[in-house]
Amino acid sequence: EESQVMCEQLKSDLHRAAETISVLRETVADQEEKERLRFEEEARRVDKEEETLMASAKLDMEKQLSHLRESLEGQIDSLERELEEERKSSAEQQHELQHRLEEATSRLSASESEMTAMMSKKESKLTKQLQTSEK
Repeated sequence: EESQVMCEQLKSDLHRAAETISVLRETVADQEEKERLRFEEEARRVDKEEETLMASAKLDMEKQLSHLRESLEGQIDSLERELEEERKSSAEQQHELQHRLEEATSRLSASESEMTAMMSKKESKLTKQLQTSEK
């Protein structure tokens, strides 16, 4: 009878051990599921954070590109204005030089005409003097 009691006691202990093992397995399974869910949540959070950082970086880059574009457009406009001013100034200088050249040419031509007329008068005078002295 004592062995029967002991046998019953062992069966009871074995049953409790099986229940404990079952509960522990469920607990482990629950913990694994919670860990899996927590890991998935963390992965989603990291993905969202990465997405936010990428969007922010993209915005910053677009702003920088916009500022650079505006700056370059301003420089281009300024250079185009300078070039136009230089062209205008160059054209004005060219017209001024052309005008001076025409005036100088005109004065030279007038001087040549005067010189020719004076030479002609002197030649005529000398010819008369020669003729007078020969007579």
